[in-house]
Amino acid sequence: MVQSVQLFTTTLTSADNKMVVVPNSAILNGNIINYSRMDTRRVDMTFGIGYGSDLRKAKLVLERLVNEEPRILKEPAVTIAVAALLDSSVSIVVRPGSRPATTGVSGLTSTSG
Repeated sequence: MVQSVQLFTTTLTSADNKMVVVPNSAILNGNIINYSRMDTRRVDMTFGIGYGSDLRKAKLVLERLVNEEPRILKEPAVTIAVAALLDSSVSIVVRPGSRPATTGVSGLTSTSG
């Protein structure tokens, strides 16, 4: 959240309540990414599995998890694909669509003791 705009700096408060002072030159000369402007957002997640693992089974498990999660949208369709062949693992990317949380961090719980 923008707290103040001065001649040389803009002061922001981050979501985790930190004060961030940004030089206005960085704002004028850089890119601004607004994560909350659009109604939906694609989330990119990458998982690695060993070369000896069953790739089809891994994909089926990821599809099941995605289909069981109520916060994941049916449209646009979820992408689950091999992203890269790394030195010691196969990198699988999962790209579901979701709606941004309106307040706070949703879905997280805390336990004590």
